[in-house]
Amino acid sequence: MLVGGTVYSYSIFKKPLEEYLNLSSSQSVTPFQIFLLFFAFSMPLSGYLIEKIGVKKTYLIASLMITFSWICSSFINSLTCFVFTYGIIGGIGTGILYGVPLKIVSLWFYDVKGLATGITVAGFGLSSFITAQIFKLLIIKYGILTAFFYFGIIVFFILFICYFNVQIPQVSTNKEKESYHTGYETSDVLRDKRFYILYSFFVISCSFSLTAASFTASYFIEFFKFDISKSSYILSFMAILNTLGRPIFGYITDRFGFYFSSLVSFVMYFIAGFIFVFSYNSLHAATVAFILLWFNLGAWLAIAPVSTMRFFGLLHYSKNYGIVYTAYGIGAFIGMNFMHFSNYNLFFYYIFYGSIVMIIIDLINYKKLNYNF
Repeated sequence: MLVGGTVYSYSIFKKPLEEYLNLSSSQSVTPFQIFLLFFAFSMPLSGYLIEKIGVKKTYLIASLMITFSWICSSFINSLTCFVFTYGIIGGIGTGILYGVPLKIVSLWFYDVKGLATGITVAGFGLSSFITAQIFKLLIIKYGILTAFFYFGIIVFFILFICYFNVQIPQVSTNKEKESYHTGYETSDVLRDKRFYILYSFFVISCSFSLTAASFTASYFIEFFKFDISKSSYILSFMAILNTLGRPIFGYITDRFGFYFSSLVSFVMYFIAGFIFVFSYNSLHAATVAFILLWFNLGAWLAIAPVSTMRFFGLLHYSKNYGIVYTAYGIGAFIGMNFMHFSNYNLFFYYIFYGSIVMIIIDLINYKKLNYNF
């Protein structure tokens, strides 16, 4: 998860990439956007491979793709090359890898799946806290291309060591056996109204937070004159909030259900939107708003898997959550294309009014469907 979560450090090498390839700000976000799309849409493939060939072989395929992605990125000479090496190969590899620990943790922890899942995916959020500093040091010392190469070597050794501990537990009780062998087929999930509610909520939340994550460092550089070093510290701080959101909302979803956790999340989005609309030029206010957005990014990466597990069971959980997770890529695509054709202020209004709409929809559907499982 720490290796896969380097996507959240993208804004730390966005500016050096623009300088090396002579890109505009709108062009340089393309690899990030492509990465998120292929990452999200590779999740169903991850679920299929896990059921077909097992967790260890799936993990091995993903690990080789991610390592290959970083090392090949060190030889790029155009935006198209980087889109292919980082966006497509890296995105697919990360999408396949992401499903492995989620499957494993759903089987290892029977009674506290939400909290366990939240803690596990916290590694993905915590990644940029560590990798932003690594990239900063590598870029300053060696330049952008050599930084990619050395990071690829680091990734290889980490994934190689982890390979020997990828395993699923032996089921010990009849209750666990029954739980692990029951669940919805994916075709049935796609006919269930709860899937579309969960999916739409996940899309909107990702369109808010992922887009904000893509320009966090750049925003502080442009508006508050931060340098790359100071912006890396901001990014690392935001990564902590992203990380904390995952176990906290994993527990909340376990304890209070999908309705309550999603309502809390969209209220926080509303507060962030309100701050941006009315105090966007204040450093302290902008920092608070970004904190809420990053915290909520972590929140939904716990709410979505736990709710999928609760709604549709464990038997085909990897495949079912793979389908749900495509909302992540669609949300990123919507949000970043919105940014491409507008500006920061319009995007902040989108968060402000969009969160109001989602709160209303959440409340109406709760009364109709009794979300709280």
